[in-house]
Amino acid sequence: MDHSRYMIVVLSSHSAGSAWVNKEVAYWLEQRGPDQLLIVLAEGHLHYDEAAGRFDPQRSDVALPVLTEPGVLAAEPSYVDVSADAPWDPNAPTFRDKVTDLAAPIHGKSKYELASDDVREQPRFRRPSRRDRRPGDLDGTRARRGSSRGRATRGSGSPTTRGSATTQQGRSSAADVRSRRHAVPD
Repeated sequence: MDHSRYMIVVLSSHSAGSAWVNKEVAYWLEQRGPDQLLIVLAEGHLHYDEAAGRFDPQRSDVALPVLTEPGVLAAEPSYVDVSADAPWDPNAPTFRDKVTDLAAPIHGKSKYELASDDVREQPRFRRPSRRDRRPGDLDGTRARRGSSRGRATRGSGSPTTRGSATTQQGRSSAADVRSRRHAVPD
């Protein structure tokens, strides 16, 4: 934690009851203060008490004990509420928007600049569709590589001979490879 720039705390009934989470956040606040503390509300409610500089322990059911101590938070910390988005779908626009709110300060960019970068990068990291994959192929690379090498069409039952001699499975046999190697071009 001492080498981290930010701390992300996911607040839920489980984390609120964890002594270790409370100790880690207390340590962070002592060493770094609340400025680089990012909060994700996974379930429950938070209510900031401006007069006391803390989360109100009576109205906040998932606030850690350290966050309910008077004066611990000079200003209301920004937090991302994803409690209504469960089950979380990383492709859902509202969930992506909230994650972008969280990630923007970490990357030192505005939310809109980061969202624009994300939209531009999405095609590079797109997983192949089911149509591009075959059974037993986890990432679709076999299907894409084979599509231009004269493979037999699915369900045709006959080999394809476009550009090379092939067996029923769409692969060249060893004898075919040897005969092509010694063939004289026209």
